[in-house]
Amino acid sequence: MACMLDLPAELVFPILDELCTIHPPSLVAFACTSKRSHHLSKQALTVGHYHTLAFKVDLTRLSDDVKQCTLELERDKGAFDSVRCLIIETIECTSLKIYDRDEDLSKRPLFRWKRYDTLQRQEIDSPTRYYNYPWPESERCDLDHGSWMPLADLLRRLPQLADLVFLGQTQFSPCMLNAFHTSIPSCRLFLHNFMLRSIVQGDRLDEYDYKLVTSPCLYGLTISYYDVQGHDELYSFHQEAIQRMVYGLSPNLKEIHIDRNRLGGFALQFSLKPAYSRDQHWQGFTSDKKLPGTFQKGALEHIVLSKRETDIRKRDIESWSEYTDFSKLRVLRLCPHLCDIQENVLEYLSTCNFASLETFELWMGEFSRSSWFHLPCSSSFASAKKRFLEQLPALSTLKLQDWDPKLGLDVLQYSNLRKLHLKPAVGSSISLNDLNRLAKYCPILSNLAITLRRLRGNADEVKMYKVLGSMARLAHLDLLLDVKDPKFRWGGRGKGVDIPSDPSFDNFDREFYPQITLGYYKCPRKGHLRDGLINSALDADLVCSIFRTINSTKPDISVLLKKMTISVDTRELSNTFDKARSELYYNVLRYLGAE
Repeated sequence: MACMLDLPAELVFPILDELCTIHPPSLVAFACTSKRSHHLSKQALTVGHYHTLAFKVDLTRLSDDVKQCTLELERDKGAFDSVRCLIIETIECTSLKIYDRDEDLSKRPLFRWKRYDTLQRQEIDSPTRYYNYPWPESERCDLDHGSWMPLADLLRRLPQLADLVFLGQTQFSPCMLNAFHTSIPSCRLFLHNFMLRSIVQGDRLDEYDYKLVTSPCLYGLTISYYDVQGHDELYSFHQEAIQRMVYGLSPNLKEIHIDRNRLGGFALQFSLKPAYSRDQHWQGFTSDKKLPGTFQKGALEHIVLSKRETDIRKRDIESWSEYTDFSKLRVLRLCPHLCDIQENVLEYLSTCNFASLETFELWMGEFSRSSWFHLPCSSSFASAKKRFLEQLPALSTLKLQDWDPKLGLDVLQYSNLRKLHLKPAVGSSISLNDLNRLAKYCPILSNLAITLRRLRGNADEVKMYKVLGSMARLAHLDLLLDVKDPKFRWGGRGKGVDIPSDPSFDNFDREFYPQITLGYYKCPRKGHLRDGLINSALDADLVCSIFRTINSTKPDISVLLKKMTISVDTRELSNTFDKARSELYYNVLRYLGAE
C-alpha cells in the first residue's frame, strides 16, 4: 500500500502546511513517525511555532522588548517568514490575557508566542473575540509618532504577515500604517476600540483619519459608543461615520462589531462629543462626494450589532441595508443585552436576502419571550421568529440565545450544520424529541452547546446522553445542566401554596418548607429542595460517567467525543442584571446544606 512518504516532496509540503493550519497536533504526530517525516515537517513545524506573536505594549519598554523578540526570531532560520498573525494590546487592556493577572510584568519581556488550537485560531480573524471598551475622549486624540517606531520596523521584517489585531486605548500609529502600505500591503488590519479623531474634536475631517479609513489594509473594526436619553434624545455621530466608511470609503472593510449603549438622563453631566438629534448629520466624510469611487454599496461579510438597555429596532437594521449588500453577508450576530429585539425587526429580516449567510447568532430577547416575568411570548412574536428562521439558508453555525422551545426545531435547516449553540429560556431545556431530531437531521454536527434537564440520573436522563452519543461527528460538547424543578420559580411570596406537588412525592416531600422565603421566591416543598440538592451535586465521578455513556453509544465508524464541558445552571434569571436574585436558588441549597 502506498503511503504519504512515497509522494514527491513538492506534493507533501502543501499537505503539511495545511495540516499545520487545520490540526497542529497531527503534524507533530506525523513528524515523529520517522526521520524522513521529521525532515519533511521541519518547515511546517517552524511555521506552527511562530504562527502568532502577541505583544503587551508598554511604550516605555517597547524598544527593548522588540529587540529581544528580534533576537529570538533571528536564531531560527525562516522564523520571520513564519509569523502569520501579530496581536498588539496596550498595557491598560486585559482582554487578551497574554499574561496572568498575578504575573509581574516588570521582570519579563512583554511579548509572548501564542499557540492556538484549531477553534481558537479560527477566532483570531474575528473582531467579536474581544471585549469592547467604551472609547475615551480627548486623551486618545494625540498621535504618537516615535514611540511605536520599533514595532513598525519589526512589521517590515514580517513579509508573510496575514493579520494584525490592534487592541488599545490610543489611535493606531501613523508609522505602523506606513509600514503596512510600504512592506505588507496585503495584510489585514483589525482595529478594536476604534474611534475617529475627527468626531471627538469636531466636524473637521482629520487628514490622518481619512488616510486610515481609506486604507486598503483595513479589514475589520469594533467600536463602542453611547447615545444619551434625556429630555432630548441625542445620538453619537459614530454610526453614521461607520456607515459612510462601509459605503465605499473603506474599500476592503468586511467585518464590523458595533456595541451601542444608552446613558440615562443622569449621564448628561458627562460629555458626549459630539451629540446630535436624529435629523442632524455629520459632514466629515459626506462633504467629500467628488472623490471617484467613494460612493458604492458595501459588501460587508461580518456584522455584529450589540445594544444595551434599548431594544433593537427595525430602523437599526434597515439603515444598514442601505449601505451594504446583505446577500454578501457570511456572519450576522444580533445581540441585545438587558433589552429586546422587536417583532418588526424579525418581520423585516424575513424580507431580506441572506443567500451567503453561514453563521447566525440571535439573542431572542429577555422581555419579548418574557423570561424575566416567566410569561409565554405572544403568538405573533413566535410566528415572526418562526418565519424568519424558516427562510434562513442552510447554515454551518447557529447560536440561539434565550430560545423558546415552543418554536420547535423543525423550522431550522440542518443539512450543513456543524456548530450549534442552543440555550433555551430560563426554566426550559432541550427535550428528548428535540435531541432525536438533531441526531437524525444533523449528520455533520461536530460542536454542540445545549441545556439539558437534570433528572437525578434516571432512565430518561440517560436516554438523552445516549442520543448525544448517536451523533457520529460530535467531538466538542458544552453541556449546561438545569437542576431546578420548573415549579420552583421566581414569584410572589403569597403564591407559595400554589406550587403543585410531584406524583412521586410522599407525605414528607409534599410538606412546604416555610423557613426559606428568600427574596420573592415561592415557598418550596421539601421534595423540591431534596431533588435540587441531588441534581446540583456534580463531581468528577458523575462527569466521567456521563462522558463514558456518550462515547460508549458512538457508532462503529464515528468520531469519539474529544472535549466535554459540564456546568450546573441554578440561575433564576436569564441575565446577571440582578446577580443576587439570579443566585437565590443556589443560596437556598447552600443554606440547607449547612443545617
